[in-house]
Amino acid sequence: MQNSFDGSTVEFMRSLLMRMYAGESAPAQLLCVDTIRQQRRAEYTRLLRSVSLEQLMTCLPEPLWQHYMSTKWLKTGLALTSKEKRMLALCHRVSFAELGVNPTDRTTWQHARHVTNYDWSYGWQRWLCHSQAQLYLATHPAVYRLYVGLYARLLLRQRARHGSWPPGVNDEEHAKRCCVELRLQLYNNKLALPSSTEHSFSHLDCDWVRGGCTETPAPQCVVATSPQHVDNQRVYTVRFVDVEDEVIRHEQQVSNGDAPAATWKRPAPYHLPRERHGASVGMARREPAGTDFSGAHSSGPELDVGDVLFFDHLAAHSRRSWRLGFTACRTRVWTRSLRGS
Repeated sequence: MQNSFDGSTVEFMRSLLMRMYAGESAPAQLLCVDTIRQQRRAEYTRLLRSVSLEQLMTCLPEPLWQHYMSTKWLKTGLALTSKEKRMLALCHRVSFAELGVNPTDRTTWQHARHVTNYDWSYGWQRWLCHSQAQLYLATHPAVYRLYVGLYARLLLRQRARHGSWPPGVNDEEHAKRCCVELRLQLYNNKLALPSSTEHSFSHLDCDWVRGGCTETPAPQCVVATSPQHVDNQRVYTVRFVDVEDEVIRHEQQVSNGDAPAATWKRPAPYHLPRERHGASVGMARREPAGTDFSGAHSSGPELDVGDVLFFDHLAAHSRRSWRLGFTACRTRVWTRSLRGS
């Protein structure tokens, strides 16, 4: 309040008072905290009501949506400029400077061979490394716009299929909030890889054995902060297999009593908002038996710095690390829906 009046002239304060008498709203600096929050909440509600899910779904171009429908994944680029790419490379370089490591020079990797958090043979940083490069790419406006469009399309498809919204979504206003209210999580994409015995992993991002996974869309988003090839040598590969039919068949067999259900049962399907932690961990996410990531039904992208990869939670995915590598991380973004206001 004091800062709002310091430096103000009598003429300015008189004109401000006359505008308020004329019905104009007072500046935010002159409002109390509760009033500001109520005003912003009302403005946000009016903004959501001014758009529809059909408008939000246009944030994802139709060709990308068709590719997602056919393969359960899609890839697009952020169209980074050369200046942005140089900035991201500098961020990688700075994050490893204290280890004496240059990520692009393999001869320097052994300088950090006694650092527990660094695997010098692969060039990986083992655990979370929230670098500025990750934050820059994860908060890129294009990533959020694409995710909003994808989730709007998935919610509309779900309603067209079942005649109702997914569990936890009450109406269209609630569905729009699920699209635009995003939560950000950063983590290292190699998980526990590589190690002396494990060089790859494969799973689904849901516990499909318990059931309920087909009722709520849960697309995953990955932003690549390092290339898939370095010096014409492969660093990692990503493959996907659509197993939605197998999951639906399993749920139908369990409901008909034709297949044994899991020894533990989920009390309810996946709901929005999703829990803070993942849907499941460990062996619960193992892909259906017979999933072949090298067969004709598998597919995968070629990734470079700044590429955005979306994939369905019912797409089994495999990731393999190779001996020669470059520090790589990814960013995951998913939707949440707020209860109440």
